[in-house]
Amino acid sequence: MKPSDIPCGRQKQKEAAPSSGGGKAVLTLVAAAILFFSFTGAAPLQAAGISGDSLLPKEKPGPEVTAVLEHYPAGSIDSVARADIVLEVIEIEKANISARLYNEKLLCNEKFLVYRCYDEAEERKRIDLAALKPLETEAKRFKRSEAVRQRDLALDRRRAEEEAEAPQRAENVRMREEREKRVQEREAKREAAAQGRTSTPGESHSGNLMTPAEKAENVREYQAKQEEMTRRQERVKRKKAETQRKREQRAADEAAGRKPDGPI
Repeated sequence: MKPSDIPCGRQKQKEAAPSSGGGKAVLTLVAAAILFFSFTGAAPLQAAGISGDSLLPKEKPGPEVTAVLEHYPAGSIDSVARADIVLEVIEIEKANISARLYNEKLLCNEKFLVYRCYDEAEERKRIDLAALKPLETEAKRFKRSEAVRQRDLALDRRRAEEEAEAPQRAENVRMREEREKRVQEREAKREAAAQGRTSTPGESHSGNLMTPAEKAENVREYQAKQEEMTRRQERVKRKKAETQRKREQRAADEAAGRKPDGPI
């Protein structure tokens, strides 16, 4: 039988056989490449010249973090209480970010490209934390500046009180020196009286009896002590009244929603 006598259909099948074998070889190479990339963590898209980052949002945080940033926009912290609330919310959201990362990695274990999925989850966590950082920094900076302001106010108030009390302190020192001087003079007179002598001309006594001049001196000392005690009680009374007034003013400010001037 001549080759020309072979049916055309069988001849076409023989010619197509090499083409079928070549297709199987290509599929085998593709499957091997996919397995290699999945185990090594390399991305097939990157091998093909496609950036994997292009599939992720560019520095855009998740909806949970976006909601926090919209509720507390930049420049909205105007009190220490609000700064404390912001810091507490940020700590809670950081815990939620870690929890979301854990859950996302669990879901990644069910995917074919596991390591690529891990990388994408870690990138989302990084973007969320970076978005929260400016708000956290603003809250901490406000608390530090407010602490410095309150310290300066306390120092100014203390300085003003010292300047206002300076004349009274000087007067107290003068009166103390006078009392000490009178005590020394009285002791000297008592010593002289024990010897039967007196510093008052024309007067004399014996023993511990006091002369009229000494009695008058004692009366003056007693009156001076009473006056000093009265002044001290008045100062204490004024200070208590001022403290009570500040407390009532602070309570009224807090009830009206105004910011108090500072600590009492």
